[in-house]
Amino acid sequence: MSDSGLEHLAQLDDGGRRQWLERRLRDGGANEVLNLYLRLDERRDQSGEDARVWVDLRLWLLRTAPELDVLSAREYAIDLAYYVLATRDKVPEAATGLPSSDEVVSLLLTALPVSVDDVAVIDDVAELRQLSLDRMRSSRFAKNIVRAAEYHLPHLEDADLVERLKEWLVIAPRLV
Repeated sequence: MSDSGLEHLAQLDDGGRRQWLERRLRDGGANEVLNLYLRLDERRDQSGEDARVWVDLRLWLLRTAPELDVLSAREYAIDLAYYVLATRDKVPEAATGLPSSDEVVSLLLTALPVSVDDVAVIDDVAELRQLSLDRMRSSRFAKNIVRAAEYHLPHLEDADLVERLKEWLVIAPRLV
């Protein structure tokens, strides 16, 4: 996609963007969307004052991807968490309007496939043989989610979210 194509997409309303995205999915599948993620990240990082346009477009794309089965709810939550962190770090002037850390961590904790009491944890890799594939996957998903949430801990304001996340952080080293 050319830079003029990105600029055209940025000028469309939500309906026009969605139609454009649906056409892309028919033509090139999810790879087109993932390529677009990378292009938008490049534009955000190189745009200075205009970065907000690309941040808004990338957030729109992230929020739309699960609706079109490009990302699962879990993948969306993790991608959003890392995108918010990267934007705050690389382009702080474009960080206004991003979801708060409380919103991000709440979304991540909601996406956890199991509870902190039911997740599979191990003390030795030999214990993996005793776990079913489903329990291993759930533990791995939980580990990925907790890692993404951990970076937001210093920015959390909701004491309940802090406590819930800290419960997970205690067992995080033992997740699969």
